[in-house]
Amino acid sequence: MLFNKFSVVVFIFFLFFCLFLSACFINSKPLSSEINSGVQKEAVNSKIKSLDCENIYAKICDYNKKIGLSEEEILEKNDKIMRSPSRFYQALPFVFYEDIFIGGVSLSERKSPRAVITADPHTGNFGISADKKGNVIWSVNDFDLSGEGLVEWDLMRLSASLVLKSEDIFEDSSYASDAIKALVLSYRREVSELSLKSPKFPGLTIEESFGDIKKKMLRAKPVSIEKYIEKNCEYSDGVLSYTADDETIPGDEALKEKLSAALERFFSAQNLRCDIEACSKKLGRGGSSFGLNRYEVLASFKNGKDYAVLELKQLLPEIVNFKTFSGHADLSRADAGQIRNYIIFMGCDFDPYLGFCEIDGYSYLIRQRDRLKSKKTDKFKTESDLRDFAAQAGKVLARIHCRTSEKTFEVKKWLDESDDLDKLLYDFSVDYALVANERYVNFCEACARDKRGTT
Repeated sequence: MLFNKFSVVVFIFFLFFCLFLSACFINSKPLSSEINSGVQKEAVNSKIKSLDCENIYAKICDYNKKIGLSEEEILEKNDKIMRSPSRFYQALPFVFYEDIFIGGVSLSERKSPRAVITADPHTGNFGISADKKGNVIWSVNDFDLSGEGLVEWDLMRLSASLVLKSEDIFEDSSYASDAIKALVLSYRREVSELSLKSPKFPGLTIEESFGDIKKKMLRAKPVSIEKYIEKNCEYSDGVLSYTADDETIPGDEALKEKLSAALERFFSAQNLRCDIEACSKKLGRGGSSFGLNRYEVLASFKNGKDYAVLELKQLLPEIVNFKTFSGHADLSRADAGQIRNYIIFMGCDFDPYLGFCEIDGYSYLIRQRDRLKSKKTDKFKTESDLRDFAAQAGKVLARIHCRTSEKTFEVKKWLDESDDLDKLLYDFSVDYALVANERYVNFCEACARDKRGTT
């Protein structure tokens, strides 16, 4: 009898011991997985630490010369990107992608699926605009460098931008930790939802937005064409022309004829007549494309009943197709028609006048100048602003990446196998921000020496 009681006690103890081991096994990763994860992290860190920081000034100057910038434009561009490490990072996507293609930088050995990506989704490339019906939306607002690449590149580019922005504003990169967690969580949830539904419009409506972004969307009001003309143009002898200032060179008749011919070829294919009322060349705009030609046109349609302000923007080549900065600097390889196709495929053709043309043998993207106020949304005042921005950006990027059921399945499978994605992104971004900061300091010091004539 005693023996039977002892056997029951032993059996119960053994049962609880088995349950304890099972719980430990379920709630922990295999040791081999942890070791492998640590090895991968060390490999990624070593790649980042080995990146060239000393020669960044010479590389950037060489790039700017290759895209045809004058010495004066190079100095002006240098002054612009020296404002902060974040601005420096945003203006140099070709450096980021050379680090990936030549430097071997990656998130982990487990590669993400390929898709059409925006390629440059830093915090300054999201903003408020209007859809084709005039409704206020928030989304990516710059697609000039779009192409086919790994979806992780968009997430890496944005995550590093969040860390650098956090350091710029709050002087603390740790604030970006929660932001990157929010980015990944939102991205995961949206991809999971998209796996059960058809593709979604990649612009967030006022109803879908929240936080500071929603407040700014509610304040965004269109500027009437009359107000635009009053602010930017003037009449002389009954002829409308742009007003000259530091950023505007009014166009003469020769430029008007050149731009009219370029626009006519595009709009005639849509059975739409476009007449140019006034035109100008714009200076000082853009980050990576600073110094390239930009023209602004006040155009009339339908016999002068409808007006639009159009921008004709000279493009750089697809950044993910050319694995060196010298290849990306070859402007003859730019293809605005292909960029337009990517924008349409991503569902981001918000602009009713989205198009392309060729001027003097170079490729230009045609787009409507958005007349909404309060477009910028990356001037974060609090940590929650940064986190809310990241969460909404994650939703937008998920909708851009998952345009077909097949692609959604591939991205979801990758996410399901990447439970440590937020940690990988944060670790990468902190390490990469150290490199970006070192390059920034070296660049600023070289610029100062160059101005003194010592280089």
